[in-house]
Amino acid sequence: MQVGLKYINVWRAFKHALWVFLSLVFALQVRGSVIPDRRPDTTKLDNGSLIFPIYSHVPGIGSTYGVGGLATNLFGTRTDLTSVLSGGDMTTVVLGLTEVHLITDKIVTSYYLYSTKIPFQVYDRGSSSDPNNFFYSVNKEYGGSTEIDFNFWQRRVQFNSQFGASRLTYQTIANPDGVTFAGQDGGEMASFNPTFRLILDFTDDNVDPRKGLKIQMIRDQTLLWDGLHSQYAVHYGIVTAYVPILKSSTWAFNIFRSSAAMQSQNTLSQAQLQSQMNLGCNQFVDPNSKTNCQSIEAERAQERATENQYGTAGMLGGPEALRGFPLNRFHGSQSIFYATELRLNLSDESSKFNFGFVRGTKSVIQLAPFYELGAVSDPPLAIEQAPLRSNYGIGLRFGFSGSIIRADVAFSNEGPQFTFFVGYPWDMSPF
Repeated sequence: MQVGLKYINVWRAFKHALWVFLSLVFALQVRGSVIPDRRPDTTKLDNGSLIFPIYSHVPGIGSTYGVGGLATNLFGTRTDLTSVLSGGDMTTVVLGLTEVHLITDKIVTSYYLYSTKIPFQVYDRGSSSDPNNFFYSVNKEYGGSTEIDFNFWQRRVQFNSQFGASRLTYQTIANPDGVTFAGQDGGEMASFNPTFRLILDFTDDNVDPRKGLKIQMIRDQTLLWDGLHSQYAVHYGIVTAYVPILKSSTWAFNIFRSSAAMQSQNTLSQAQLQSQMNLGCNQFVDPNSKTNCQSIEAERAQERATENQYGTAGMLGGPEALRGFPLNRFHGSQSIFYATELRLNLSDESSKFNFGFVRGTKSVIQLAPFYELGAVSDPPLAIEQAPLRSNYGIGLRFGFSGSIIRADVAFSNEGPQFTFFVGYPWDMSPF
């Protein structure tokens, strides 16, 4: 009980102090200009390219290796081409064409196609879940999505809609040691993912903001038609403040909260779910193998039953939020996240470069120490009472030809994590 009260008091004190601090520093730094002018940038239409290797190994499941590429500002436009190709025991093929202008920059479209066979680590729900208690779900999925942006007032007001469709097949289930189980359900399901986003971008630049405020409101939904899922939507509210400091550096702050809203509940019991999601455990003669199989089978059914009851909100862990933890490490029907990042500009002069694997026009080099806090919960535990998880780290950012490449290393009580990503964190991109 004392531990719970401690979390509540720390949470409330931190939340209120941060809001007051953000309000004060933003008011002082803006100096009466609520909406700053856009900062001119002559590098945004210069073309550039990046080629990077891909390698990953998951014990017991296998390895993947390949190459990824990014080509920016094709033919003197803002259109970018992204591609990823990897093979081996796990496969990934991604092709994306973004910022295709239909009517100047007022109506912009993006397109993605993908085919993957990759393992996902599925942890227990809640902020207090055991990091060693998870299972791998190796899924084969293919699909695509289309995104349409309606932009107004120099992209300060944006209406974004994204529609994706996919087909997923469960391939293999494995325990943390990589022991796989034959006779998995092999279930297949189709999905449709409509996402709607309103962005109020009152900053001085929509690629590399250094001053102002950005507000996002998102409604995301994944409709699954396999008879084993509830239907629910996820709502996000995201606020990011950028405070200019020193000569050209920025102190960034982010707060977001998300919650799941149930629409059509699946009422299958855990026993019924386990029966339909069975892994064929009765085929095992060895008692230990059979017990391990039944344990994973029960975990899957319990996870699905809880999700069907409450839904799953925005997950924490990975390149967007709580970077010191594995991808989607924490999940529940509610999530909340606080973060701060000091973006120190080491170089702010434009210059052309060509290093072979990357070329373009440099716009900025940043060193960025950061600290993040987050929590998730399911009823009856309120999100304010959920234990906070934290991480800290440092990142190196390189801006070129209208894009930001970042490499972050983050540390938590579960060990270090490394991130290589295109774009800044915290946007909770649906793709």
